[in-house]
Amino acid sequence: RTGYSYWNNINNPFGSDTMLVLLGLERRKGGGGPTLFSYNKKSGETKNLGPIFSADSAYSWATGEGMYFSGSSANMLYLNDGPKMLRYDVMTHSMSTVFNVEDSLGSGKILWQMHSSNDDRVHSATVRDSSSYEMLGCVAYQESLKFARYIAAKGDFDECQVDKSGHFLVI
Repeated sequence: RTGYSYWNNINNPFGSDTMLVLLGLERRKGGGGPTLFSYNKKSGETKNLGPIFSADSAYSWATGEGMYFSGSSANMLYLNDGPKMLRYDVMTHSMSTVFNVEDSLGSGKILWQMHSSNDDRVHSATVRDSSSYEMLGCVAYQESLKFARYIAAKGDFDECQVDKSGHFLVI
């Protein structure tokens, strides 16, 4: 499973002969969960580098949908952990929190359909109620300023997405 086309399942391999590909291999069907592959652009050699999370990690049961590579850092992957947007290095396996919606909007909120600008400075996500999953609105987060702006849902709200430049939010 690769998810929707607007999430980067292939890293930005600028300056490297090797690109990384994320595929969700369903654990319930014998796969390893989110799995990393490498592809050598010169030789065409493809390697299965294995699951990106250990089998005892809850993330190993994820489909991979909504996970996406950073636009500027070849080994960084973004993933959703309910109220938190996380950044995960697929090589060193280190994880850090980028944004926690509960810090800005209070408890009982989760993030959905996250997106990031190509330079990783601006992020957006749909905000949902954690109990009812009602779509509440959208949050845009400027990481360098640690500034979040919330836009409440109006009308037939579906989702929001920051554009690749980080200057515009599409709702």
